[in-house]
Amino acid sequence: ITAPYLGMIVAHAGLGIVIIGLTAVTTQKQEVLIWVEPGQTLQINDYQLTYRGVTAGLGPNYNTEQAALELKNATGTKLAQLAPQKNWHPVARQMTSEVDLYLTPAGGMIYTVLGDADDKNPARVTLRVYYHPLIIAVLGGAGLMVMGGLLAFFQRQRHHHAA
Repeated sequence: ITAPYLGMIVAHAGLGIVIIGLTAVTTQKQEVLIWVEPGQTLQINDYQLTYRGVTAGLGPNYNTEQAALELKNATGTKLAQLAPQKNWHPVARQMTSEVDLYLTPAGGMIYTVLGDADDKNPARVTLRVYYHPLIIAVLGGAGLMVMGGLLAFFQRQRHHHAA
């Protein structure tokens, strides 16, 4: 089996894996946008996410608000502490968001974004949470496509220069 042929096989296998991953992500993804108060738990897929509150702080050139989120699986085992942020850059007069991610053992991803605080109750904030199953298949399949393409390309380049 030649390297260009092997590269083609690897790249096409990667494409198939990407298609499987994208199908799972688009048909089974979940999104939750909710107002939460400290101690409140929300469910996304088989995971529970508990909002513990927001702390304010200072960065080198920005003011920050950071949420504390506790992620547990269906059996109640703590998996991660997530901390999405909102950062205000006064010189640029710009707000930016820092998301926090968790890759699940099954290859999915939980993606958290801190939103705005309630004007009347600053402890209450909006939280946006996304669950994307099999996102690792999209990334891994894309990696295989690149590897297959590089294998075929560099092998052809080597033969071209040798001639």
